[in-house]
Amino acid sequence: MPFDLHTDPMAPPRPAARRLSVLHVLSAFPVLSETFVANEIRAMRALGHRALPLALVPHDGPCQPDDLVLQAGTLALAAEPRAAALFGAALRPAGLARALGFVAAQRALPARSLLMAGAQVAAAARRAGATHIHAHFAHAAAATAIVGARLAGITVSFTGHGFDIYGAPSDLAVKLAYADLAVAVCEDMRADLLALAPGARVAMVPCGVDPARFRPAAGRDNGRLLAVGLALAALLLPFGAALPLPAARAEVLLLGAAIALDVALGVPLAWLRVEGRAATDAAVVVLRSALHVAVAAALLLAGWGVAGVLAASAVAALVAALVLLLPRLRAGEVVLAPSGWGRLLAYGLPLTAGGLASFALGAADRWFLIGAVSPEALAHYALAVKVAMVAAFLTQPFELWWYPQRLARMGDAAGTARMVGLGGALVLPAAGAAASGGPLLVMLATPPAYHGAAVFLPWLALALALQSLGSLVNVGCYAGRTGAPALAVNGLAALVALAGYVALVPGFGVAGAIAATLAAQAVRLVVFHRASARVAPIRYPRGRQALLSVPVALAAAAPQFWGAGLAGIGAAALLLGAAAALACALGLLPLPRRAAGVPAHA
Repeated sequence: MPFDLHTDPMAPPRPAARRLSVLHVLSAFPVLSETFVANEIRAMRALGHRALPLALVPHDGPCQPDDLVLQAGTLALAAEPRAAALFGAALRPAGLARALGFVAAQRALPARSLLMAGAQVAAAARRAGATHIHAHFAHAAAATAIVGARLAGITVSFTGHGFDIYGAPSDLAVKLAYADLAVAVCEDMRADLLALAPGARVAMVPCGVDPARFRPAAGRDNGRLLAVGLALAALLLPFGAALPLPAARAEVLLLGAAIALDVALGVPLAWLRVEGRAATDAAVVVLRSALHVAVAAALLLAGWGVAGVLAASAVAALVAALVLLLPRLRAGEVVLAPSGWGRLLAYGLPLTAGGLASFALGAADRWFLIGAVSPEALAHYALAVKVAMVAAFLTQPFELWWYPQRLARMGDAAGTARMVGLGGALVLPAAGAAASGGPLLVMLATPPAYHGAAVFLPWLALALALQSLGSLVNVGCYAGRTGAPALAVNGLAALVALAGYVALVPGFGVAGAIAATLAAQAVRLVVFHRASARVAPIRYPRGRQALLSVPVALAAAAPQFWGAGLAGIGAAALLLGAAAALACALGLLPLPRRAAGVPAHA
């Protein structure tokens, strides 16, 4: 099939020399933010070609109104009978050999499932009379399209968009070698792909908009960063200072200033993680911490007391905010855009309320325990909570990286499932390490009067693991125009926790509080998973994660049965090592290997 690699993208469309029948293979379709896919299909149909979308996973989430017609005609991979697809692949030994060559060369996807999905794509292509297969994004969709095209004996191409090329590339060189054509969306990307695979055929087709529908608006009300949170925090400072709090007005104002600056810091810090600039993010955090300590020490020595600590926090936050925001200001990326505040508040206010609801899962139990248990039991519980937080610290680097990325990658269902599998493979052993190593830490670092805290550690580590797993699978609840779904789930979990505290703490004390928290976190995990699946139906590796939890649970239990001495800790260490090996064998943790990347462009 001939491809014109040098078509002028600004030239008006010309009638097609011959009609094509193209099957578009997509991870999910139609996705609200991926308008370029539907626009491409409509444009091809307008030129007289036949273009048919096929989704690897069903997607019934929000989409553009114009895409509803395309959604009705979208083929589903699951609709293709597997046995018939495999039989059809076996009838074409030459194509099967080429497909197996690619399956063996790539490393990102399990060979058996990739071959099966490719056979189903080939069957759909033959049934639809397709003469070419095209995929968007160089992840699972491209890999499946290549296998399907080779089994069907037709040509194949894919378009790279950005994150799949620079953020988390997978088997790019192999895909470039096996595809008939790769499409880049800019000249820099085309140059990078050719540098990675000099023999590949790479065209450049830039993304654009329909000028008949979209025209630049007057003014500069299109900033990427909105300062609503900072403005609201600044406006509320006087109200906070007027509250009847047992603190000086100056201290309340300093605390409010630090909080307002934290709001200003949150957006650019998250954006650094979206851009993959982890080193800059870490440098700003270290700068702020060091400055906070230095200024607080100086002011305390000068006799400022509590006000000095609060002033140091505000000063450190101000300096960090200026370091982050000044480059954005110079680039024109920070503007006050009142026209966008309605959408921002519609999305953000429910999330704020959901955060308040989450407070019931993190701290409200203390309110019920005070007066219901002895001071000793409360001290044991408080110590156990702090030690169990080790699990959260161990997984925090992954969570700080992944959470800003997940919405942008929601269209890559296979990649998202893989990342959630990786997250679970980190969360579970981290919880096991906290549950098994925590008792030893308590024994070594605290007086004997506090050793009773060790018995609570496995259950608190489990609660933190459930909380992290729930946050890993809730991406669909954040993909709409409002944060109401997340508020509903967190609110439900808060109600379960509060009801449990009321019912169980008076009779069972700390054990009742832990049981209520576990029940609430379990409800949050299940409901988040179900609610998210309605928008983002992603097949998470639940079975493999459940299998991984077995040695982790045994490791957590080892010190409880054999004590926090050599026997218990040794057994726990062996079981955690077995869990790590099992995670690698199950494909949840990647084995170390030399990665082939491409040059990074800003």
